Amino acid sequence: GKLAFKTGSLPLALEGGFVSNTQESQHKGRDGYIFGLQVGKASKANTWEAAYYYKSLGANAVISDFVDDDFGPGGTNLAGHTLWVAYAVRDNVQLKATYYNTHFLDETLTASPKYSSHMMLDVVVKI
Repeated sequence: GKLAFKTGSLPLALEGGFVSNTQESQHKGRDGYIFGLQVGKASKANTWEAAYYYKSLGANAVISDFVDDDFGPGGTNLAGHTLWVAYAVRDNVQLKATYYNTHFLDETLTASPKYSSHMMLDVVVKI
């Protein structure tokens, strides 16, 4: 769900979501959720936005091929933080920096390091 509103001329959005794999009979890692806040909207020239989201996705919550592959090493069995800032240099060009800090929920399911952090810098051009 999303609740969007303005404080004066500043756009704000609160978002959240929940998923549960009801076919997972063991109830182990079958749930996932996300919640966050976005301030501003970088859609027109000289506008900006900033956001923070926290996500937790159990190993059996969804099919891992369909999840955000930028979040940690990708897949399920992950939880962590996403932060971004974006600035629209033109109506159709946006610069964006995104930082991810994640960890595995069940370390017995992976041989990878427990924590993962990385940053992405993007130039988005709308055509």
